[in-house]
Amino acid sequence: MKEFDRLFEIVRTLRSENGCPWDKEQTLHTMRDSLIEETYEVVDSIDRNHTEDLREELGDLMFLGLFLAYLGEQDTRFTVAEVLETVSEKLVRRHPHVFCGDSVDGIPDILKNWEAIKQTETKNRGKGVFDGIPNSLPEIQRFFKILHKIDRNGENLRDYEEKPLDGAMENAMNDLNSDTAAVLFKTLLIECYSRKIDVAHLIRSAGEEVKSRYLKKKSE
Repeated sequence: MKEFDRLFEIVRTLRSENGCPWDKEQTLHTMRDSLIEETYEVVDSIDRNHTEDLREELGDLMFLGLFLAYLGEQDTRFTVAEVLETVSEKLVRRHPHVFCGDSVDGIPDILKNWEAIKQTETKNRGKGVFDGIPNSLPEIQRFFKILHKIDRNGENLRDYEEKPLDGAMENAMNDLNSDTAAVLFKTLLIECYSRKIDVAHLIRSAGEEVKSRYLKKKSE
């Protein structure tokens, strides 16, 4: 694709001897915050359903991905071609129902196969179910990733709720929908802020507690 080739040539020029002084100084670590910021800008464009902004922000994110891959190549960690080949091989390997003619019975079967294939891949051998969740994820996303992993492994998530609940809380949970959840969540956040309770720490601790309960259950 000529557009990709042009972008790659721009990246190489920026990092060349006669390139941009700022770009030449960057490392994988110094670009970390830029990557996070650009990712959030893409998400914001999606949330606002703004087509022009989304096109621009996706371009910025693609540039950063290619820029980081080229930094890795210059550090002799890997080549850009190896990065592209790795993701291509992974996508083909994890979609046998598309590329190998395997039969599946709906999306749940596809997701189950995806997890099974991940566990057989070399880099995942010997790793636990939660090892692929980055520690750097924001707390709420990390918590939901933990729940997603448990759910994918056939567990009933309600087994991990706190019990017994008092009458008022149980009634609130029974009647829970998006509107009541929003009210409860907003009220809880305001109260936590007023009482100087660290919500991020609470969410991370809750995620770790759910993980521990799952691992203990599986080891019994």
